[in-house]
Amino acid sequence: VPLAHAWAPFWTDKPDWHRQSLAFGGWAAKRGIPKVHALAAVERVCRMKDDDELDDRLRAVKDSYDKHSCGETVTGAAALPRELVRALDSALQKNSGRASDADEGGAKHEGRGLVPYEDWRGQAAALREQPRIPLGTIPQLNDVLGGGVRPGWTINVGAFTGGGKTTLAVRETASFAKRGHPVAVVTTELSAVEFASRVEEAIGNGVPLPTLMICDDVISLVGVLRILDEWTDKHDGSEKCPVVVVDFLQRITVGTTYTREREVTQVAEGLQRFARNKKILLIATAQLNRQSQGESEPGLAHFRESGAIEQTADVSLLLWKTGDYRAAIKLA
Repeated sequence: VPLAHAWAPFWTDKPDWHRQSLAFGGWAAKRGIPKVHALAAVERVCRMKDDDELDDRLRAVKDSYDKHSCGETVTGAAALPRELVRALDSALQKNSGRASDADEGGAKHEGRGLVPYEDWRGQAAALREQPRIPLGTIPQLNDVLGGGVRPGWTINVGAFTGGGKTTLAVRETASFAKRGHPVAVVTTELSAVEFASRVEEAIGNGVPLPTLMICDDVISLVGVLRILDEWTDKHDGSEKCPVVVVDFLQRITVGTTYTREREVTQVAEGLQRFARNKKILLIATAQLNRQSQGESEPGLAHFRESGAIEQTADVSLLLWKTGDYRAAIKLA
């Protein structure tokens, strides 16, 4: 409501309303405002101004949020009148206690705002008290990780071709599903039937299967995130943390003319940002460079095509086979 009332006085030139909606969506996404609140503000402004193109305005805001979640550049405060930006920032600050860090030149740096010391101190304490989520495939890793992982984390699993990426993905899927976690699977390696069959083979018949499966040879990041966004909204408030398993990361595309390294970077950063914003657990497999296959053991620098894969991970697991064909795993 405060955002709508701050915005309404500037809702005057109808040909400009679509562009304003796009820019408002970018501004709100960069401020960390939940999408549902931004959409509510747009709907209220449209009703206040008798705008008969509500669907177009809502779609413009959704597009800005989707692009921002994928790591793409979106218009924001710089595309809005300076007075409007000040009014929106003031409304946001009064409503949530956040201080805007936008500069007077049109918000060159747009972040989530400043959080008072006592607020983040309390949030940090609450985070420490939050119970960890144990991994199911390799119990020893839970001891190293202090009991397991947390919602919002990204776990990137690297291996050479045939090194066990899909096997680990299947087993973690089965483990989390068996414990009652909502699980979604994005796979370019197996069909839905093959993946489900392997899940049952890993744990046994009767195991709850993933509630969502996206399977194709080539998958678009924007399309995946839109589907996952709806899926996570359905499981909002679930007692168990939702889990998304991606097998494998480098087969997801962004549909642009970027270089391959830039494209993989966009995918890795987009998935990480989605996991943090939605407070889900993301497990993504990735290939390692073939050139490093003859070395004694792989390292973080061996992720194929982009250093962003290692940089976006809260936990990196590297799988490989030793000279005597025994499996090995390293927490990097």
